[in-house]
Amino acid sequence: GTTVTIERDVEYQDKYGRNLGYVYTRQPPSENKIFVNGLLVREGYAYAKSYGMNVKYEELLSKYQEEAKREKKGLWGVCAPTTISSSSKALLTASSSSLSSSPSKAAAAVDTTITKTTNTMKKQNLENPGDVKNCKDFNTYNEAKAWYDTYFDLYGDVAKLDGDGDGIPCESLLRKK
Repeated sequence: GTTVTIERDVEYQDKYGRNLGYVYTRQPPSENKIFVNGLLVREGYAYAKSYGMNVKYEELLSKYQEEAKREKKGLWGVCAPTTISSSSKALLTASSSSLSSSPSKAAAAVDTTITKTTNTMKKQNLENPGDVKNCKDFNTYNEAKAWYDTYFDLYGDVAKLDGDGDGIPCESLLRKK
């Protein structure tokens, strides 16, 4: 089996009760220690994001993100299904970035995420629209939510419609009568 180690920082959970940590694994046969969070960001499969006071690797992860952007890796480039090589998928699946109670469940979760993202890209084949919209461009919350949902799985909140990161874009439109 694969050994997974979780390093904790200041806060153990985010405001939604999700476990936070830095994930390491050892990959046979070399048994070299792999910093999974860093690998995901460096390859463009994840954003560098700090949660609360957990900033131990903020600078390093930001550096990795800038490298991924510059090299147009993963979500920063043409994120076609072919960019997820079988070796990278195997490594990510074995490493598992999820803080599950079971490494096999965590590996399955990573595999499912990669598969869902790949399938979404196959179906939609959408280019990153960039920061081209703001909440004033939408007449209703449903319009804003539909646009947000179209691009979020592929590129995140590129137009910064969700100011507080709670998954609800353009909250001012909900209050609009």
